[in-house]
Amino acid sequence: MCIHDLLDEGDEEDDETHDWVHAVNRGGLTLVNNATYDFLGAVEGEIRKLLNEGKDVELVKANIGVSDNVAFFWSRVCGDTALLQMMVNQYVKIRGFPMPEIK
Repeated sequence: MCIHDLLDEGDEEDDETHDWVHAVNRGGLTLVNNATYDFLGAVEGEIRKLLNEGKDVELVKANIGVSDNVAFFWSRVCGDTALLQMMVNQYVKIRGFPMPEIK
């Protein structure tokens, strides 16, 4: 598994986002690199799309890993399909509830 590839080890270019994250971190954040952030953004977008289409959580888990967008960003991070499925299952378990409507 390539879990260490997901984390920010301080070797990426310093930018305003990196500085802001370090400024607000009081020790509880797990810092991820830019590729992991992009991957999680793709996962979130796919979850929203599937849940808005009325798909149930189990179907979301099954479909999200085969999304071209998610697969592209995952290939930039790691490429380990077992780790991808484990992360997707955990992310959907946490996030897989209907979004409240904002009125």
